[in-house]
Amino acid sequence: MKITCSIDTSKLERALRDWAALTHKGANAVMIEAARGVVKRVVAITPPAQGRVAGTKKDPDSAAIRVGEKAVRSDLKKLFIPILLKGKRPDQWPDLAALHDANRNHQGRVRDNCQRYHVDQAKLAALIKVLTARVGFLAAGWNASAQKLGVNLPAWIRRHGTGSGSAEIVISNRGISITLRNKVKYADNVDGYNRHVQAAVNYQTAATERRVKFMAEKAARQAGVR
Repeated sequence: MKITCSIDTSKLERALRDWAALTHKGANAVMIEAARGVVKRVVAITPPAQGRVAGTKKDPDSAAIRVGEKAVRSDLKKLFIPILLKGKRPDQWPDLAALHDANRNHQGRVRDNCQRYHVDQAKLAALIKVLTARVGFLAAGWNASAQKLGVNLPAWIRRHGTGSGSAEIVISNRGISITLRNKVKYADNVDGYNRHVQAAVNYQTAATERRVKFMAEKAARQAGVR
């Protein structure tokens, strides 16, 4: 299994070989099952989710999207002051979106202590609407992988389509190769994102190792080995 950043999957692959041997499942099926688990986990720790964020029973992902929308509004508050008083004229800046882009850091967030601008409240509301609609775009880099592997992601991630990622599954007489790619251009700039992806692989590795240990101990008990 490959993920296109510096991720070590060697321990996971060893655990999967052990799991396949113990369960007599085909190696290909075991690898695909593990890849599904990795995709689920990496999406769960991709901003704005950043781990398990509890929502409501009807909408368990609602809290995660609210975190992202809150971050958008917080960023814009650093940069813009909506005009509420009659007679107050906005600062001269025709394109709020361009001003927002000009003040973002390499991680896509508005810089602290930037110059603030008085802007028309309606124009600011329109920009907020546009930017909050983009929440989930980083996680959407895994949409293609999820679709290929049959993983159902939340609608607010699926809405961005599969164009920002890819997945390849190649089965040959030498085994199976799975390559998952998140092609969102700023993914590498997100603080510790490669580390988050590695954490997802490590999580799946530990889960598989626990299953292997359980099955091995069960087999030993059944064979009368103490």
